[in-house]
Amino acid sequence: ISPISSFIGSLFYSINPVTVSAFNGGGIGQMMTFAIFPLIITYFYKLLTEEKLILKNISILGLLSLFIWNIYVAFWYTIFVVPIFFLTAIVNKKRNIKILLRIISFFILLLLIFLPSLILFLILGKNMSTSTLNIESYAKYTYSDASIIYTIRLAGNKGSPQVSLGYNTFNNYTFIGQILSLIAILSLILIKKNDDRDIHTCLVLFSFLSFLIIVGLMYLIKYNSWIVNLNPVFSSLRNPEKLMYPLTFLFVILFSFSITSILKIVEKKASFLKIIVIIALFSMILLYNYPALDG
Repeated sequence: ISPISSFIGSLFYSINPVTVSAFNGGGIGQMMTFAIFPLIITYFYKLLTEEKLILKNISILGLLSLFIWNIYVAFWYTIFVVPIFFLTAIVNKKRNIKILLRIISFFILLLLIFLPSLILFLILGKNMSTSTLNIESYAKYTYSDASIIYTIRLAGNKGSPQVSLGYNTFNNYTFIGQILSLIAILSLILIKKNDDRDIHTCLVLFSFLSFLIIVGLMYLIKYNSWIVNLNPVFSSLRNPEKLMYPLTFLFVILFSFSITSILKIVEKKASFLKIIVIIALFSMILLYNYPALDG
């Protein structure tokens, strides 16, 4: 991914319907985990692909884990995002046994970090009374706005400020979000336009597959809300917000790769077109998140 595409992708990762509504609702712990996880993924991928283990990177990965303030967000990130980079490393490095040993070590480290919180989580979940907190009915309410046209642009959570901020409606600024989502999906068509075809193809295809799985899970819960009552892990999905954090990360991967390919295409035609496209993308991201501009 080119530096400018990374910057534009980072801008959208920072300002989007999920982060704007979380900031509006005061989700500090979730936002901290959301902010730190791209760095965790970066050093995790280095851990998988480096010829020799570097103590500095392992230490940084351990220190970053201290900023995971919401175990639920971290758990679903680990389920839907970490495997993408694991599979990409395997496909491109052809060092399956070494990578497998490293991935096992990584998950053991994660388990040790999360163990105290997991024990507390399971105890609280076991003692939770459904009569005092009807999780199923709450899930039915929060997922009621989830539709493909909203979800693919990171909206549709009725149990968040997205409703009052206007993201769950079709208006003059959410229309821009539909265009941005189409640009992200365009990455599937533009795969062959990228120079690094192996890594590019793996990341795009695995990210899109994971994106579809999350959207499918959201729809499954929307029409089968009893799923959130199965166990304490699934009860964390009574609000789709926990799924929308990794969904945002996957969206940004697809979006950034599309931008890289588009900029390469327009640059061959005329250099000034590249500047126009960059300005247009910046403007579209800011205008889509119009609710954040008025404070």
